[in-house]
Amino acid sequence: MKTRLGRSRPAGRWRSAVWLVVCAAWLAVPCAAHAHKVTVFAWVDGDRVVTESKFSRGRMVKQGRIVVYDLQGEKLLEGETDEQGRFPFPCRATTD
Repeated sequence: MKTRLGRSRPAGRWRSAVWLVVCAAWLAVPCAAHAHKVTVFAWVDGDRVVTESKFSRGRMVKQGRIVVYDLQGEKLLEGETDEQGRFPFPCRATTD
């Protein structure tokens, strides 16, 4: 390929260099991990707390891991949701 001034320009190298820069830029950009949005509802029912977990489209979370912490960050208990997306656990004494 010739330029207006009559000099030859290697078009293949130019395209390869552009392609290499585009690929390097694409690989250098950090990619965010896309996870499923889960909403967890919790309420007190008598002497227990019940949680219900749903995905963003309304499907229940089955065998989802639930971990309960106190206000100081200490783990109190953990368990899994059932087939209806629920995980009930007993209430402990409340403190202020």
